Amino acid sequence: MRVLGFNADLAPVADVWSNPDNTVIGDRAYSDDFAQAAELIPEAVRGFHSGGVATTLKHFPGHGDALTDSYTSGEIARRAVSAGVDILLCPSNPQAAVSALEEAVALGEISEERINQSVRRILAMKVNRGVLKLEG
Repeated sequence: MRVLGFNADLAPVADVWSNPDNTVIGDRAYSDDFAQAAELIPEAVRGFHSGGVATTLKHFPGHGDALTDSYTSGEIARRAVSAGVDILLCPSNPQAAVSALEEAVALGEISEERINQSVRRILAMKVNRGVLKLEG
């Protein structure tokens, strides 16, 4: 991918194909076995990185299965950022997600430093991949 000019990929799909009726994941999942997926996915990440390509693990905890039926966009955002997620991909209600994170910071549930950690990781990835150049 790097040879073709790509420095990032929205992959690998870290889902386990645990629901055969969910054809969205299908053969993009590394396995239908949790233990096997846990072994294969980190190896895929290492392969991308050794080739100079950044990765994005995605679809936790399962594309189209469990999450938005049980939680609001705000709850998902709070829990995800609290767990260490740096970027949320397409919350169903982006403004609710932003508002919930602002409220969580205001209430001290999520520290401003935690938000700054994500910003620093995102910026570092962009600098390391040549997407952003620092002056000076």
